[in-house]
Amino acid sequence: MTKRLTLHLCPKLNFLSKRQFSQETLPRLVEKTKQLYVLLALAECHFATTSFDFWIFKGAYDVFGLIINFLRKDWQPKRVAIGLFEIIESTC
Repeated sequence: MTKRLTLHLCPKLNFLSKRQFSQETLPRLVEKTKQLYVLLALAECHFATTSFDFWIFKGAYDVFGLIINFLRKDWQPKRVAIGLFEIIESTC
């Protein structure tokens, strides 16, 4: 119902298939994000620590993020997520 209403209100809108989104659009978005934000933020990093953040979704999947922590030149703390990874087999 929502898709039909949206197409009625905006007929030029193009809905992507799951395959198009996961295999084409999402990798392009990840690469663009890395270039525009992650690499730029890490340019001011000389010494860093790494940490992991875990997200657990009941009945679905678990994800962890690899985080780089460092101090900028002005001594302000900075955290940059450089990757999100799905845990295939969870023991939780």
